[in-house]
Amino acid sequence: MSDLRRVESIPDAVRVTEGLRHTGYKPKTAIADLVDNSIAAQATEIGIRLSKNFDSTYKVWVGDNGCGMDEETLIKAMKYGSSRELARNKLSVYGLGLKMASSSFSKRFSVVTRDKKGGSVYCATYDLDEMADHPWTFQVGTATEQQVIALDAVAKSGSGTVVIWESANFVVSEQSHKKKRVNSSKSRNLDTEIATYLGTVFHRFMEPKNINTPALSIKMNGNTISPFDPVHPDYLDPEWSPIVDDFYLEIEIDGKDERIPYKMITYKLNGKEDQENKPGAFEASKMGMTTQGIYPYRENRILQDPSWLDVLAFHPDTNTMRVVLELDPRLDQVIRTDVKKSGIALPDEMWEDLKEQLELYKAEIKKRNNQKKAKREKDQIQKGGSDLHKSSNTIIDLAKQDLPNPNIKRISPTTVEVETLFGPQVTEAREYAGVESRNSRIQPVDDLEGGLLWEPSMRGSDQVILLNRSHPFYRKVYWQLRKTPLATQGLDFLLFSLANAEWMTRTDRAKEQFFQMRQMMANTLRTLVAEIDDSPELDYGDDDFGADE
Repeated sequence: MSDLRRVESIPDAVRVTEGLRHTGYKPKTAIADLVDNSIAAQATEIGIRLSKNFDSTYKVWVGDNGCGMDEETLIKAMKYGSSRELARNKLSVYGLGLKMASSSFSKRFSVVTRDKKGGSVYCATYDLDEMADHPWTFQVGTATEQQVIALDAVAKSGSGTVVIWESANFVVSEQSHKKKRVNSSKSRNLDTEIATYLGTVFHRFMEPKNINTPALSIKMNGNTISPFDPVHPDYLDPEWSPIVDDFYLEIEIDGKDERIPYKMITYKLNGKEDQENKPGAFEASKMGMTTQGIYPYRENRILQDPSWLDVLAFHPDTNTMRVVLELDPRLDQVIRTDVKKSGIALPDEMWEDLKEQLELYKAEIKKRNNQKKAKREKDQIQKGGSDLHKSSNTIIDLAKQDLPNPNIKRISPTTVEVETLFGPQVTEAREYAGVESRNSRIQPVDDLEGGLLWEPSMRGSDQVILLNRSHPFYRKVYWQLRKTPLATQGLDFLLFSLANAEWMTRTDRAKEQFFQMRQMMANTLRTLVAEIDDSPELDYGDDDFGADE
């Protein structure tokens, strides 16, 4: 006969609670966990206050006007791993959020609550420093006057709950085997970081559309937090219809195989060069490397900062690409939703489903962005590229007194007398009158006779170089070098010096030879640049959504 027996194993309160304090919460994710509880309590108003103490710790209040709790329910809610029966919606995952979020930053925290107008106000307090002498216990009783005032700041003498953190320390040290990293709120505005995160994570509750609930108002130190919908219609490319992909995952639940649906919706945003759907929409979209990616929603709550979840790599090509992933709570066991509700990991089957589709959409978005870029640049070239040559024009104009310029006297609109190295010569030189600035010596034009790249011309008695913007060398070389001023200046100076040399040596006999030389140059350059791509990839700059360093 076996001598096996069961032995009760109660964990050490000090070691366990101390370990649970180091599960990776950040101030914003901890406060978001408390907001989950307020939403579950059907609150319509949530007030958050942070007050800095003299020792640089904080006193934190997170209050709501939700349904509140009686004393018996409060005691159950303070239990680590509280019953799912207490959860009024599916935002609760493990029944640990309130305790772990609070203890991560404060060793002493209280929950003050009232379940009806005019009812008794109860308070339960955990003090982790007392765990050695009083393991797995907390104090419960009638709230103090100050605690009632804190509750009424949001609940207005009605039902509601306020969580109070005493001496919250927001300087968190994370020790690894190889390094120690210290994250401090000193380098950033803590209020702004928390407000930005909450406005994104809970935006669907703050601007309910398909949710059967009143709009939620969240205030941080008296200031209303603005919701941020990452795929708001104001930001979207009107030429891209959001693509909906429905998937299923077969998992075992309570001994039964079930087919659980999940959904992916792929959006494309307007880029910074696109016409805005609404003034200010581009800036409001916060487009950049830190805001591209997959936004996973569970019960209308975003689970983490945007990420590609290892499906795609971050790249400027995908700045305009945002993906919504709608997840059923029954998938918690396979996506490994963490206690903080601030991170997930995809199982292989989901990863493969998403990757196959997103690679296609990424390629299509890149193609469309490049097409738009090519069209914009073509339009810019056709409108005129005078600014491209602005610095060259300025330098040429300043240096004209020191250059060996030929003396030129205009005889008629089509002829001039030029003092060349071989004596005075009368030659044809049509006057160019299309220059807006008197200093423009390098002037792009729509086309030139014979498809020439450039042609010397005159404005009064000043030399002007006409550049053919429709010539492929201009499009593929000149225009693509616009971000390298030294290169464009070098080309401008070379052509100006060739034109100046032509005027200095031009005779009636040599006139045709010079024309043939320029035509030969134009044809040779056209052949040489034939294989050069004139549609380079887009390169958008980065913005910051408030992602962690």
